[in-house]
Formats: sequence, structure tokens, C-alpha cells
Amino acid sequence: FTNAHSPPLCSPSRYSLLSGLYVIRGNHAGSTWMLSAAGSQFRAGQLPLGAALRDAGYRTAFFGKVGIGGKIANVSQQKSDSGHAPGARAIHQLLTRDKAIQDGPASWGFDYSLTVPLGIQQPPHANFRNDRLVASATRCWGLHTVRNAAGQPVSVTGPFAGKLNRIRRMRWGGCDGADAPHDGDAAWRSNTQDGELAREAAAFIEGQPHADDGSMAGSHQWGADLGGDTNHSRPFFVLIATAAVHIPHTPDLSAFCADGESEACQLATRSPHAGMLMTIDRTLGTVWQAVRAVGQLDQTLLIFTSDNGGLPCSAKTLGSFRPGPTSLTWQAHERAANISELCLHDSSGGLRGGKGSLYEGGHRVPLIVSWPAGGVRPGTCVGLVGLTDLFATLVDLAGAGDKRPAPQDSISFRRLLFNCTSGARSGRQHILIPGDGGPLAKRKTQSWAARSARWKVIGANGFGEGGPNMTELYDLRADPQESRNLLTIGSTALPEGIFAGAGPAALLAYARKTYAVESHRVLSHRVARSASAGGAPRVSL
Repeated sequence: FTNAHSPPLCSPSRYSLLSGLYVIRGNHAGSTWMLSAAGSQFRAGQLPLGAALRDAGYRTAFFGKVGIGGKIANVSQQKSDSGHAPGARAIHQLLTRDKAIQDGPASWGFDYSLTVPLGIQQPPHANFRNDRLVASATRCWGLHTVRNAAGQPVSVTGPFAGKLNRIRRMRWGGCDGADAPHDGDAAWRSNTQDGELAREAAAFIEGQPHADDGSMAGSHQWGADLGGDTNHSRPFFVLIATAAVHIPHTPDLSAFCADGESEACQLATRSPHAGMLMTIDRTLGTVWQAVRAVGQLDQTLLIFTSDNGGLPCSAKTLGSFRPGPTSLTWQAHERAANISELCLHDSSGGLRGGKGSLYEGGHRVPLIVSWPAGGVRPGTCVGLVGLTDLFATLVDLAGAGDKRPAPQDSISFRRLLFNCTSGARSGRQHILIPGDGGPLAKRKTQSWAARSARWKVIGANGFGEGGPNMTELYDLRADPQESRNLLTIGSTALPEGIFAGAGPAALLAYARKTYAVESHRVLSHRVARSASAGGAPRVSL
């Protein structure tokens, strides 16, 4: 699929995938990220994808980064007296007292889960099995002096100058004093996360007990999670959300370089970012081999996609830092003195923008599907689809599409999947790309983009008085790099009838209609706050 789209940031995308809804329909207009007393991005009554497929007869599992919040009961998110960052005491309570998350994957219809709530980039630095802490011991990682492999402090100069402060601000405070809050598993390693999760996902697929290593204590038996079903009497749905390629860019080089200077080692050590790309490849290979081992490779619907557009060069030069035994460790690139060497390639494929941007490079993502026995033939699809559409499509393919209506922002592309000719279109005419957002009680506006097969509108004032308005307009057929804003170069450049029919006017109307419903909820939320203050396929994704 060459015309697939997600929100431009990870958390909104994960909610959209799991709910089939635009992020503005959740608890926060820009999504929920932190663990808190408020819970996840799901609103009461919203059906998660895991629950929909479990109801359709699937055994369901979630591995990896969650990224849409979760609940820690009876905590305050206020800054502590000792000066630690907001939320630090809540994480400490989670790791040392509660040891369990509420409103997480176990509550969303997943029979089994092994997850890291906020990915590798932010505490808690720990794995949770079925929303319960796996670690046998916890500690404060905090932020220590950045050191190289020889143990010497690193002098950050040249193109890296100034970047270190950005990394430091991404981390919690220091670990000074006996009362320093714990923020992770004492055995935590960000660079081994994907390997551990891939092995456990493979064990789930194969129905075998998994002898855990590193940060996961003890051998795990699947029977208790799956009602004794370990022989594939039910189809499976497996969601794997890798740590790579998010910062910190700390690939497990031992996985590629154990045999010396192999081709894989040479590729993985070209840059930290390249090593993370190799890590994704290795994770996919582990899962692929597991599906092959149970004789279901052709029968399994395999889907590969991304939660946002490619990283810009500036992000690839950050993040060679990870919690290690005694410090946040600088890895591998004292020798790399030049930013272009670290960037290596354009992750957005020539499109304008990158992660976080409302231009195509920020939200146009890979979407690759394999299902030979299901009738999916090799080819390229140009029809417009979004990550929200995976919900309706998977439920449709599972044979449960007639049992409940699809979420309002999810349109099944089943027909396109089996008839992917050069001119085939999906059932979707428009897609909304919500931009920045915040808590419903505070958010008054939101940037956004809306897209059809040809036209692209970027706008603002999502929740503001009068509703969304256009600020940029692009003809993607003539200008795929979005270099000519048709709203600023003069009316003579606008094609005749441009604001009629299915063109930009329809996109603006679509955005206004979508935001109108949610604006009412935002207003109601503010009022309430003020008042209270006074033949189904097996699926691996």
C-alpha cells in the first residue's frame, strides 16, 4: 500500500489502531501518554481491537510498547518536594508498591501481554506481563554522567554539541539521596528489549513455554492465560510493537557481531539508527520463523506498518544513550563525527517533513500485507487507507463484521486487499490527520490535515470558535513534495472549480463535521470540570 496514513506521532497512532477512531475521540485530543490516576486514552464504552477479535474467537496477545497511558491508582502527579520530575513518585509507587497497571492491555481484550508502558525512552524502564510488573528488583536509573565504552566522560563537540541537553531533559532527575524514586527494573536493558519480546511472541505463536532471560524471571506457561488452549484450536491475533527505531538508538550489537565482521555486523554498526533498523529486521525474522514452524505461514495474515513517518536527521543523531549497569552509556559512535554519516539515508523517501509533521513525510507510512492462502496476491495498492481502517478490516476478515458496526472512523479495505489493481480504490474518500493536541479541559484548537487521493489541506483551529479553517492547500498529483501552497501563490494558479465537488471544499467540510462532534464533548468536559471545581485468518500484526 503506497497511500497509507497514520497520525504523525506514536501515541495517537497506537490509539487509532487499537480503537479504529481518530485520536480526538479519546480522553485527550492529542492522546494520552503518561501513566496516571486518570487512566488510558480509551473512553468508557469504546471497544478495543483486542476485545473485538477475542469475541470473534481469537486468542490475543500484545508484545512491546503500549504508549497510550494506563492507570496507577491513588497517586498524585504533582512535582515532589524533593524536586524530582512530575510523575516520578507515581512510577516509584508503581514499581515498589502496586506493581500492577490498571486500564492496560489486560483490560483491552488481550489474553496475554508482555509490554513496556512508555517504550524504551521513558520510565518505567520495566516489562509488565498481563499488566503486572515482571522485575524481581527495581532501582533508580536517573541520569548519570554519560560515558564511553572505556568509562571516560564523553565530550560532546562538533555536530553533537548542544544535543546532550536534549537527551538529559528526556530523562528523570538524578538518583541522589536514599529516597530517590525508583524508575525501572534493576536488570533493565533497552538494547535487548526487542529480542526478548520477539522470542516471547514466537513462543506464544508456537504454544511453547518460554524460559525467560535477563529482565524476565521464571518460565511462563501459556495455559493459564489461554484457558488451556496451547494447541492452536483457535486462531491467534498477535500485535508486536517494537522498541526500534525509537530513541535511544542503542542496538544490541552482540546480536549481529558475535561472529566478527560479518555483513550484518557491518550494516548494524554504520550508525546507531542503522543498527535499530537491523533490529527490526531481526525481530520480523524471529516472528516469521515461528509462524513457519507451526505450518501457518501461508495461512497467516502478516501486516507490517509504522506509527508515524520517518525520523528527521536531527533525531537520528540523538539517543545513543541507554540505562546500563552504572550509567547512561554512550555507545559506538565516538568515531562518527559527521551528521550525514549518522543519517545515512532519507527515512521519508523524499517526501516533505518527518515524524511530528503534518506534511506527507510525517504521516505517510509503509503498509505491507502478506496472506497467500487467503487470496492476497503480490502487487501495489494506491488506494487511500489509514491505520484506523485496520480495525474494521481485521474484524471483517475474522467474520465478525456483521455482528457489530465498525468504529465510526474505520472503513474496511477488504475489497481492495483482494482486488489491488492499478486503478482500484478503497472505500475511503477522505482521511483526517489530527495534529497537536492536549487535555480536553485545556485544548481550544488543534492543527490538522485532511487528504483525498489528489488534494491535501492543512489547517488549524480544530476546536476553536468557528471550527477548522484552511491554511495550506496542495495538489499532490502535481506537487507530491508539497512545495507550492496554492492558497498563497495567487488565485490564478487555482484550477477552475477547485472548491466544488470532491475537492478541497469537501475536505474542509469533512474536517469540520468530524471536529464538530468532538468540540461539543470538549465543551461539555470543560463545563463538567468547572462545575466539579466549584474461515478466519490467523493474524500477526
